[in-house]
Amino acid sequence: MPDFPTIPGFTCDAVLGRGGMAIVYAATELSLGRRVAIKVVTAADGDAAQHVRRLEQEARGLAALQHPHIVELHSFGRTRDGSLYYVMPHLHGGDLALRPKPLEEAQLQALLEPLLGALAHAHSVGIVHRDIKPGNILFDRYDRPLLADFGAAFVRGAARITDGDMAIGSSSYMSPEQARGHDVDARSDLYSIGVLAFEYLTGRLPYDGEDDLAIALAKVEQPVPRLPPALARWQSFFDRALAARPDARFDSADAMRAALPGPVPTQPLRAPRTRSRAVVAVVGVVLLLGAAFALLRQPEPPPVTTEQRPVAVPEPAASLAEIVGVPPSGDVVPTPSPATATADAGADAGGPPLVTVAGVTVTREPIDAARYRRFLEQSNRPLFECPAAPGQVQGCVGLPEAERFAAWLSRATGARYRLPTRAELASVTPQLTRVPARAWSSTCDERRVAPRQNVARRAWSGVRQAFGKDNRTVVQCVGHFAVALDGRGTDAQSRDRAAPDTVIVLVREGGP
Repeated sequence: MPDFPTIPGFTCDAVLGRGGMAIVYAATELSLGRRVAIKVVTAADGDAAQHVRRLEQEARGLAALQHPHIVELHSFGRTRDGSLYYVMPHLHGGDLALRPKPLEEAQLQALLEPLLGALAHAHSVGIVHRDIKPGNILFDRYDRPLLADFGAAFVRGAARITDGDMAIGSSSYMSPEQARGHDVDARSDLYSIGVLAFEYLTGRLPYDGEDDLAIALAKVEQPVPRLPPALARWQSFFDRALAARPDARFDSADAMRAALPGPVPTQPLRAPRTRSRAVVAVVGVVLLLGAAFALLRQPEPPPVTTEQRPVAVPEPAASLAEIVGVPPSGDVVPTPSPATATADAGADAGGPPLVTVAGVTVTREPIDAARYRRFLEQSNRPLFECPAAPGQVQGCVGLPEAERFAAWLSRATGARYRLPTRAELASVTPQLTRVPARAWSSTCDERRVAPRQNVARRAWSGVRQAFGKDNRTVVQCVGHFAVALDGRGTDAQSRDRAAPDTVIVLVREGGP
């Protein structure tokens, strides 16, 4: 099992991600029972002091920000061994890098508007993000985008954390002045947003090259790329967003948001021209004459052959195994075929077998132990056994690891996989292979709980109650629903941790 850090008040149970600066863990906050993510700084080749300073700066920056589209900072401190950490919400929607490209124009609009609102708020308090890229845009369970990772942020009044002319950020998305290691302001973030917008509108980066230097030179020497005619209404937006000189760009996030093209215009219906009526009349006469001539020459009908006889509709298959070709073995019991249609959707390259049920494409069986082992090996995660798991499927999987597996499988196959909702599992389970296990869903079990309060909070609570306001309880996510794969889809239990019978069934977005 991994060696998780000891953080008072929290229990870490999975690794969500690793980077050059930190490791992010999935954890449970013991006092409230809520799921959180904890970022812990790591030392790297004598650079630990600089990493610590960046994490402290990120925490200060996040503490100054209160916006619905910026990841919230819950708390900040040190582990028992002295490492720095901060606690933030555990977001289940993954990051933008996992989303397919290009996006529809309306989808891109819906992404850019809240992100520019978040940047406007950050810039108003003197914070420049400096590392805007798809991997730093996360999504919550309502699919709302949130700006994350302020580890490279510049905070007004804080000490600069660069060595000489070293550039901090991602070369493909950083502004020309940032690539040179110069001082930057809010307009540098807006350039990065412009790169991201161009990529997700067209499916490619506006500038590319063999290395970081080639990319940086292209941004200065090459003109802003031209868009195809179908996207021409965005051209003026990108001419300013991707300008090499900062003073030629939008001067604020609000100005950039106001310049976004409006909804896609629709083509009005045109009235038919008068002269076309004569053409229609002539064509109609020709067709009538042709039909009459064909009737006069029509031969006797030929005798009915075997190929022309109506084809009999076969009886419904007796089992799911007969439909998708899954032989019963071990603990896996084939489910009787329901009345609704189920189609074998094959599989993605390197992916598990799929089946489409009422328009939802899912893995037709829980993820097996062999495939899950490949995920652990390729992700440099510790291997483990789950001897109590049913049959050959992978059990002992927690919700965070199930989400990590979905993200890994998406990268490995090029398709997009995610955990199903409780409703989706309920609808497809009657037509999937029966297994004595429970599949994780992305649906949170929200309940009203009474948070722990100190003396001051209890006093303030009494004042609020005196004025008719009750804040003694709050809504918390106490777990996620795991649906029994028993052929019914009606048995769902709230789970907050892994068990031998917790398994993975995934939805494959985009259909067969």
